[in-house]
Amino acid sequence: MKMINIQSSVKSKKVLAFDADGTLVISKTTMDSEMVQVLDKLLDKFLIVIISGTNAEVFKKNIVDQFPKSDSLKNLIICPVVGTQRFEFDDKLNWNRVFFEELTGMEKEESIKAVKIAVEKFNLKTNAEWGNIIEDRGSQITLSTLGQKAPADEKQLWDPDLKKRKELRNFIDPLLPETMEAKIGGLTSIDITRVGMDKAYGMSMFLESRNLRNEDVLFFGDHLEPDGNDYPIKLMGIDCVEVDSVEDTKTYLRQILNIKH
Repeated sequence: MKMINIQSSVKSKKVLAFDADGTLVISKTTMDSEMVQVLDKLLDKFLIVIISGTNAEVFKKNIVDQFPKSDSLKNLIICPVVGTQRFEFDDKLNWNRVFFEELTGMEKEESIKAVKIAVEKFNLKTNAEWGNIIEDRGSQITLSTLGQKAPADEKQLWDPDLKKRKELRNFIDPLLPETMEAKIGGLTSIDITRVGMDKAYGMSMFLESRNLRNEDVLFFGDHLEPDGNDYPIKLMGIDCVEVDSVEDTKTYLRQILNIKH
């Protein structure tokens, strides 16, 4: 990883925003205690926004429930399913969904139909131990080629050069209704949402809800390259920090904690 001058990057920022898998946690695993401690301290200085294709249940178990209960949680904003849903803590520290772009029944039905054709075409088989490969996330249909519970090391090995996911996306997209599109998601997934519903959309809706600007945000992600699922944030003109691992993110965050803000 080529380190940047985080002191100049974080200057005057009000929001630290993050991808989840590969940035804050190893894919769909519990956030480690050191990351929790660092982010918990940063909640006293910044709004923390976590935006990912991950569904709300996994977010809550692996990330949200790891934080100690305190008033600082009111500064933690969780945006599952690329920000088509948003959860925040209220004054009583209850975790509530405050935003939801739910798909219609027809959009879900046609999207699942297209995914099933792809599953047959590419001979993708469900592994009973690794969970379902097709998931209805309410505002998104997700094809997880190895299953929702596949081990992180297996995911890393499946498609290191993006070729399989690009082929799947390009096959599925023409089969979808005009209102829907297929995008590359995580290490083994294809996400199907309404056209234009990506991380940039989710981030824009959050910023609008708080009367904030793009300039107020510093975003950390591990896939900021074209075709990466963090790239839409970069296209917004938001300042971004590219990381290669969870440990890279921790290195930057420890530095931020030592900066007067």
